[in-house]
Amino acid sequence: MGKRKDYMDDGDDSSDEESGRISFDVTENDLEDELAGFSGFQHRRRRQANSSDEEDIPKTHLGFGQAFKPAKQFEKSKSETKKKKSEDVAKPKRAIVPDNEFGQFSVHSNKLGQRMLEKMGWKHGQGLGAGGEGIVNPIETKQRPTGMGLGFRGFDERTKQAKTEAKLRKAESSEDDQEEDEEPKPKRREAWKTSDKPKKRKNKTVYKTATEIIAEAQGLPTQKVLDMTGRLSREINLSDIRETPTMVETTTRLPELRHNLRLIVDLTRSDLENLSREKQKNEIEMKALQEEMNKISSSMEKESKQLGKIERIKQIAQDLERINKDALATGAYETGNITALFGEKFDILEKEFLADIKTMNIDALVVSVWAPVFKYKSMHWDILKEPSWGLLDIKRWKKLLPSNDDSVAEWGWTRKDTREDLVFTPYETMMNTIWLSKVRSAINNQWDIHNPEPLIVLMEEWEPVLPRFIFENIINQLILPAISRAVEEWNPKTDTVLIHTWIHPWISILKLWRLSDLLTTIRQKLSIVLRQWHPSDESALHIILPWKTIWTSAQTETFMVRSILPKLTNTLREEFEVNPRDQQLDALNLLKTDMVTYKLVPISGYKDLEKAKQRLVATDDELVSIIMINCGGAIDVKEFFDIDEYTKIYILDSHRPLHLSNLDPKNVHVCVLDEDEHTEKFDLIMNAYDSVMYAYESESDDSEEEQMDPVSKRRRLNNEVKTHRTSRHKKMEQRKLLAGYYTIGSYHASSSSSIVYEIANQLSKSNNDLLWLAITGVTAQYLYERIDTNKYIENIKIFREDTARFNIREDRSTQDEVGGEIVIGDEYRFMLLRHWSLYESMYYSSYVASTLSLWNDTENNKLHSFFALMGFRLDQCRQIYTHMDIDLKDRLQTKIEEVAPHLGLTELSYPSFTRTYNNTCTLSASDMVFALSAILETSPTTAARLGLGTSMKGKDWQYVVEADTPDEVYSESHRWWLRNFYQAHDALNRSTPDVILYGIRLSMETQKAIASHVSAAISRREFRMYPSFRYLLINGGPDLAMLQHPLALQRLALFSSDIYRMHGKRQMPLILATLDEEHDSYLVVTFAGALRFGDTKRNRFAVAFQEIAHEENSSISLDSIEPTISYMKKTDLNPFINKLKVMKLL
Repeated sequence: MGKRKDYMDDGDDSSDEESGRISFDVTENDLEDELAGFSGFQHRRRRQANSSDEEDIPKTHLGFGQAFKPAKQFEKSKSETKKKKSEDVAKPKRAIVPDNEFGQFSVHSNKLGQRMLEKMGWKHGQGLGAGGEGIVNPIETKQRPTGMGLGFRGFDERTKQAKTEAKLRKAESSEDDQEEDEEPKPKRREAWKTSDKPKKRKNKTVYKTATEIIAEAQGLPTQKVLDMTGRLSREINLSDIRETPTMVETTTRLPELRHNLRLIVDLTRSDLENLSREKQKNEIEMKALQEEMNKISSSMEKESKQLGKIERIKQIAQDLERINKDALATGAYETGNITALFGEKFDILEKEFLADIKTMNIDALVVSVWAPVFKYKSMHWDILKEPSWGLLDIKRWKKLLPSNDDSVAEWGWTRKDTREDLVFTPYETMMNTIWLSKVRSAINNQWDIHNPEPLIVLMEEWEPVLPRFIFENIINQLILPAISRAVEEWNPKTDTVLIHTWIHPWISILKLWRLSDLLTTIRQKLSIVLRQWHPSDESALHIILPWKTIWTSAQTETFMVRSILPKLTNTLREEFEVNPRDQQLDALNLLKTDMVTYKLVPISGYKDLEKAKQRLVATDDELVSIIMINCGGAIDVKEFFDIDEYTKIYILDSHRPLHLSNLDPKNVHVCVLDEDEHTEKFDLIMNAYDSVMYAYESESDDSEEEQMDPVSKRRRLNNEVKTHRTSRHKKMEQRKLLAGYYTIGSYHASSSSSIVYEIANQLSKSNNDLLWLAITGVTAQYLYERIDTNKYIENIKIFREDTARFNIREDRSTQDEVGGEIVIGDEYRFMLLRHWSLYESMYYSSYVASTLSLWNDTENNKLHSFFALMGFRLDQCRQIYTHMDIDLKDRLQTKIEEVAPHLGLTELSYPSFTRTYNNTCTLSASDMVFALSAILETSPTTAARLGLGTSMKGKDWQYVVEADTPDEVYSESHRWWLRNFYQAHDALNRSTPDVILYGIRLSMETQKAIASHVSAAISRREFRMYPSFRYLLINGGPDLAMLQHPLALQRLALFSSDIYRMHGKRQMPLILATLDEEHDSYLVVTFAGALRFGDTKRNRFAVAFQEIAHEENSSISLDSIEPTISYMKKTDLNPFINKLKVMKLL
């Protein structure tokens, strides 16, 4: 680099060192000439076309254009151009005459602009500019007519001034053209004329060079030429081509200078690259040195901190040693309070050295001062009286006492996973040598096996802090052997302490899998004792009942079949008597345990009942009892099942009328559990039944008649005639009474759920869950108008007393935290209010919709008025009820009581109950009814169409139906109903309301379909009125799938009946028929609406309906348990309805 610098500073030319090379002397004139040559392109347009020196300019070697001019010649041409320009400027211009009105506007102004122009040399009437060549008159404007576009019909927008100036400019331009164009115009060709001369041959094409073309074009007018030699095309004149230097000329001038410059650039670039690489290398080395220095500094800082920690821990250890010695000297050891002695120092270790416990063996330091105090105190520790002594101190300082069971994430230190490499930690050593020794001694020498409480407290309290191996050691080597010995020695006959009192408390600690062998021994001993047991002895009840929740279902069933059922069977056969009016259950005390095995069989019709009979009853020789819930009351069940003398049938059926053979006292195999039929009128009916069924006609004795005299014989005959007439008349009255009982119409008595609840009360088995089921059953009857208001209120009164008894909470502050509590309160007739919006709940409620005529109010003005009178905003009423403002909810009851009577809503509420589930959801009894109804009757296809799917897990819902008769259609087409039944059954037993909430969503969609269809049917007058009934046929529509089920049709009938009742229409029975397209059949439901709201009416129409169906012998299915439901083929519906029209049924 230095040599290069010296060489350049000497000013020597590198070309001088080489022999034979031409030497160039670069002067200032050469630089100026080159500059002029490069910039000549800028001055070429200013030069004149015909220059006197043009011929002297040499041509380039390409013959196109001229070479660069010398500097002196360039200056000469430049001065000539300036002179030519000055001559052009001095050329006189045509004078512009101002208008006559020129300057008149200045009269109205202060002439400021005029004075400024005059100061700059302008004179009145002269044009603008230095030579006066500019405009004279001010700029004028011309207004275009309104609405006219540019150039419309040739309209000229130029002003007079503009036209005058244009003419002047045109005249000047023509004069210039005449001066420049002095050559005569070429003679016009007359090629189109015919000529006698012979045609000349076409000349051969001659190619010319650019130099020749330029030479020929010297005298021709200037033409534009496209220059394509550069990157971009440009237009140039032929005259300019001569003056433009070529690429060769511009790149070959001063080659030595260009070469030297390139050398300087290359050397400089190389030097810069070397310097850059050297800089990068130095930066990398500097960075590495800085990182190494940072590491050394960090290491030194850590070592310094570690040294400080060691010094700090050393000081704490000395303090702990001093405190320990002082405590021993002062007697503080006797209290054994670790926190009081060492708490201050332990707190420092926990806060400052928690992460260093394992690395610095701080736990050993803690145990070294802890163990002496712990050992001294344990010498006087009574474990059974103080099982939790010392536990608080260990829990408080457990972070300072790690063990091998602690998680890695908690302590931040790692250990090998293999158990072989583990060694006792100081804490584990202390607990194993001191604590475990004391506990082992107490269990072996002091513990009473029948009093497990102290030891259970010890294990439960110490389990979180004990090392796992110590806990398992106590269980497997101390507790389990002691319990096993006690069970082997246990005698159920002589032992006064029940075994479950000292076995069950251990289940939470020992777990059932550890106690499985002991439970087997206990069952064996109980089976041996029960061989001499009688069911009337309640002692077995107290022994067996606690084990119900401990044994598995299979173990319980095996135990019951082997030890209990034989005794119960013998008692039922030989000792038990059925007396519904005064039933004695002393001999069946064991039934209170609910340990009898049973099978639940859902029944949708008599076909299913027949199948259950063939599959279960006929094949079970050990069957003891059949309990029929809500079915069987209308048939002779003894004849139907054909049971043997050892089987009993119990009927809990709310359907009426009952088959009187089931109520016959002489029928000892059937027991109807009912509380409504014990009236005087019913006693007369039963007496009539006995008289008709068991009448005895005495036959006269022929020998006695022969011995009588004629007078006595005649007197006897007269008496017999009178007696016969009286007896015949009485029998006719009795038969008439029986016929009236069966034809009085179908109705409902007390619900089966309330009867079961009453039996549970008598057996002392009633609880909150059974109470809720009973409330749900009674509410369902009331909502479907199966019982009247008076009957409903009677049941509610009973339930209120039991609700108060089962839902007492001593601490009311924790009441909301307890799930399943039943609360008494009034319920509005707003459907699903807690889960819908207030607006929708009222709109789709049959009572509100019928009273306010919402079905006929397309704008819902009446409902809007109701909210307006209450002062509730419509947007709040449309929100989900749980999202409404709290103040609106608080004022809802008061506002409804004020406004509702004015709109005719006088029966808007009724007494009911609600239940809370896990403090997250509140359900009313009516919510349960509507949800369960929807779950039972919504097919999977319909649920999927509604976007709700199904919450039932299992096999596919699809099935194939091949049926020829309506009975088979009814049974096969409702196969999915069986799954729905179990889903609803599980929902009643769950502690969470998930399935019920799913049913509520289904019920909402069903109610929308019902309200929409009823409104449309009444508006379109689809209800046909006949002398004895109203008739509605549902053949299609988007909601047809939701209306193909009995309960949905009954709700539709209730909705329609409320509308007709509220508007004073005649209450008539309803026949509703819904098409089932899949099976080409109709579901037909009959409904008899009551005259007043809250009353019931016996459905005589349903009885007549079934009688006609039997008489006509049509293919109509009367298989349903409900007498108001039937199925028939599509082709049989119209003929059957036509026959009903002409018949007077009522």
